[in-house]
This record gives sequence, structure tokens and C-alpha cells, in this order.
Amino acid sequence: MTAGRALDIPGAGVVIPDGWSGEATAPDEWPAGRTIALIANGSLSPACETRDGERSCSAPATTLGDGDLVVWWLTTTCAAAACDPSSGRPLLVGGRAAVETSDVQACDPLQTTRQRAFVVTVSPQRVDALVVCERNPDAATLNQLDNLLQAIDWRTP
Repeated sequence: MTAGRALDIPGAGVVIPDGWSGEATAPDEWPAGRTIALIANGSLSPACETRDGERSCSAPATTLGDGDLVVWWLTTTCAAAACDPSSGRPLLVGGRAAVETSDVQACDPLQTTRQRAFVVTVSPQRVDALVVCERNPDAATLNQLDNLLQAIDWRTP
């Protein structure tokens, strides 16, 4: 059994490693309502503001320090060919077909040393992208990330 804290999000569950932070988000606070979770190897500091009682978020973090890593978990509904993952290195994430791609710009404001996305075919009508924003994480952190990705419990057919 993996040590950590369980995080439930729509259609999936994941164990957050000890010392990491994770939270299910309110999708209506994010652009296009697609953000469903944030996970980080330290504390979370999403770029959010509140105006007239409404919270609005634009990025998974305000900054990344050296060694930091944040996962920005996005979901989308789709149909037919639109559900095919983008090109990239094929792999499995939690036992589901996925690709890893570095064709990502979402993390640019965080001055990352690397950004990539794991695009997962969750169901015939759902594709998730786990966007990983990194600034020089060590090998142990990357190993924890890999373990987290492989242990995702998808709850959709």
C-alpha cells in the first residue's frame, strides 16, 4: 500500500505522497471549467483572485521555487476522433492509454525548467491532461510523481 493521503476527484482517485499537497478544485473558478485538481510536492499556491465575491484562478501556482513540481489536472469531454490523444510518447497512466508530450505552454509564466503533459484517454468521451510544471525537481521527486501517475484509480468505464 502506498503511503499518503487519498484525493477523490470526478472519475478518479489518487494517493498524494506524504509531504505533498493536493486538492480537488471548483472547476467553475478556472478557465473553461476544466481544472479538476492540483497536486504539488510542497504547498499549493494557485494564482487566484476574488472580485465581487467570485473567485477566479488562472494558473496552478503563483511561482515555483527550485525543486518544485506542480500537477495541473485538466479534463475535457469529447467525441470520436477528438478523443484521440495528441502525438507523443505512448505509455500507460493508471493502466489507461496515454501519451507524454512536451508540446505544452501552460506553465510558461512559472519559468519552469521543464513542462510536459500526460494526456490520458479516460473513456470514449473523456480525455484528461495532467500538466506537470517543474523547476529542477530531484530524482526522488520525479520517482514519487511516476508512482502517483501509475497508481491513479480511474473510476470511469
